[in-house]
Amino acid sequence: MARASNVTRLVIAAAVVAAVVLTIFCAQNTQAATVKFLGFSWPGAPLFVVILASVGLGIVIGGVFVWLRLARYSAQRRILGRHQRRP
Repeated sequence: MARASNVTRLVIAAAVVAAVVLTIFCAQNTQAATVKFLGFSWPGAPLFVVILASVGLGIVIGGVFVWLRLARYSAQRRILGRHQRRP
């Protein structure tokens, strides 16, 4: 149990460090940038907004993959549990 607690603390510490680094990076990159994607154009977009949107999208996409993997693992455990209970 203590090991899981240490892993949790490590993950939280890494997230805090990443958030601080991202905040400093965004604070130093406030100039305007032009964003073009699939015919959509946003001239004069603050660069830190583009950076935060990219990081946020990456977190969402990564979270979906983690969720899918956990759902698959959970389904496999349920299936194995059914097979073990039958005589």
